[in-house]
Amino acid sequence: MHDVACHLVISQITHIRYGPPAHVLHRPGLSMLIDLDRLDVAGKISAFFSVNRFNLFSFHERDFGINHKSHPNKSNQPMPLADYIRQMASPYLKGRKIESLKLLAFPRILGFAFNPITIYLGYDEKKRPCFYVYEVHNTFGDAHSYISVIGEGDENTLQRVNKQLHVSPFFPLDGYYRLMVKQRGDNMNVLVNYARDKQQLLTARLHGKIQNLETGGLLKALFLQGFWPLRPLLSIHVEAFKLFMKKCRFYKRPTPPSETATLATPLKPKR
Repeated sequence: MHDVACHLVISQITHIRYGPPAHVLHRPGLSMLIDLDRLDVAGKISAFFSVNRFNLFSFHERDFGINHKSHPNKSNQPMPLADYIRQMASPYLKGRKIESLKLLAFPRILGFAFNPITIYLGYDEKKRPCFYVYEVHNTFGDAHSYISVIGEGDENTLQRVNKQLHVSPFFPLDGYYRLMVKQRGDNMNVLVNYARDKQQLLTARLHGKIQNLETGGLLKALFLQGFWPLRPLLSIHVEAFKLFMKKCRFYKRPTPPSETATLATPLKPKR
């Protein structure tokens, strides 16, 4: 993978609900993998992609982290996300430093975007993963982050964390997630598994191919592959209607958590 400030990730996204009732969703995905330390460079790669200003495709720091509307410390002046994540990581890394920091998210298209999950990927001076943050947003405007500290040799280890944020009205708040990101060369894989009482309820996967962000690729994604504005949000509501028609149990939205982040723990293999 070339060392440029922003990439596209063309992917296939799969959601499997194990039921009852069972339900499966397959859809294509278009994400950006952007270097949070080089946003000024990323914004100059294509005439159709901008950082913190309107364009056909864009990335806005206001959409994420401490700048998101759900955050109690939201201010009029956005905080650089690179600073925000490094401040979050400082108490956990015990001397290790985040040398490079990237973010995997859906871009804004014509000024509109919805990101059910955003992943911050922190790497140390040896380019090893050291700190991940899974930032989850729901359709009610709430957000919560799940922190993963990646120890040496734990790059492919599942991380477990108790569910804190109401996401789907067809699942309760209790239960836990198992989380993992694998990146090998130009391949990006994300796993989110939701379970309760040792019973799997949902598995969400992203299998993606990383490629350089170029004008031709952006336009192809928009006009040939159909990545229109707010497609993920529309897809969520369509699938929710299907589940409603299958008579899935409906859970009311509880009060959002007062804490903004929760620490996950690695699931070490049993010996």
